[in-house]
Amino acid sequence: TSKFISYASYSLLDPIDMDSDNSVVVVKVENPFKRNLEDTEFELALTERKARRISGVMDSIADNWLCPITLELPIDPVTGEDGKIYERSAIVQWLREKRTSPSTNNSMGRRLYPAPQAKSTIEALVKSGAVSDDKAKAWKVKLENEKKVKMWREAAEGGDADAMYQLARSCKNGEYGLPKDKKQAREWYKRGAEFENV
Repeated sequence: TSKFISYASYSLLDPIDMDSDNSVVVVKVENPFKRNLEDTEFELALTERKARRISGVMDSIADNWLCPITLELPIDPVTGEDGKIYERSAIVQWLREKRTSPSTNNSMGRRLYPAPQAKSTIEALVKSGAVSDDKAKAWKVKLENEKKVKMWREAAEGGDADAMYQLARSCKNGEYGLPKDKKQAREWYKRGAEFENV
């Protein structure tokens, strides 16, 4: 009498033997390939869990660098007199209208200090991919805006009236990371008009 065994329940790598009465017998021997595969899958799952945990920690570190006004990672971070990190254009605009800290609402002076370590840390976090996409995306958009403004400035200094118009409009509306500045906007409009292109 032969024993019928479903192949679906065994790997092709499991050793199969014939019994003396010609019945099929599956010999349960530890399969080294199967064990290695299970170990690898376990290690991959463990690595993924560690990566998610590290990413979560890095994301919460990035939260400490968020500007309290824009709630985004600053491109041009500065430290206010309250010791907090701000996006320069946002805190400049704030201090034009108020004399208080956006974080504590206590009175605050207008002195701002460069924060180069904050900038390099933020840049490293974003470039490493350790920051969540929503925070990194906003930062990357801001960086692109900064590049556009730099390109317009260079072109405007070279006499490009269209670039002057772009700068004037951006200053007037507070676009592309520039603070609202009507005086600067008028100057760019005036310079552009001299080139008869505005």
